[in-house]
Amino acid sequence: MSRTVVALTTLTDEAVRADYERRLREVDAPTAAGMPGVLGFRVLRLEGPVLDGVGVPAHHYLELIEVADLDGFRTAMAGLPESFHASFRSVIGGMDVAHAAPVVGPTTGGAA
Repeated sequence: MSRTVVALTTLTDEAVRADYERRLREVDAPTAAGMPGVLGFRVLRLEGPVLDGVGVPAHHYLELIEVADLDGFRTAMAGLPESFHASFRSVIGGMDVAHAAPVVGPTTGGAA
């Protein structure tokens, strides 16, 4: 059964946004695509609240990685060169990473 790895990332400051997003496109996405067992990789920038009374998100990005096997993913990540991890540590102010289990399946929109 596939699993979803969720990473919530916070940048050190707005000045690094363009470099971080370039890295996501040029380094992280191709790396994920080449990792055994990675079925999908998607990153979303969290831009702000939608509902009244809801605060600004604490994180800047939501990363969703669909993996065939969680232990295999952990092993693949551990096998990446230290330079891969070190190259973005200076721009990351914080990161929370967890695996997630589906509660409600995908739905489609209602009437237009």
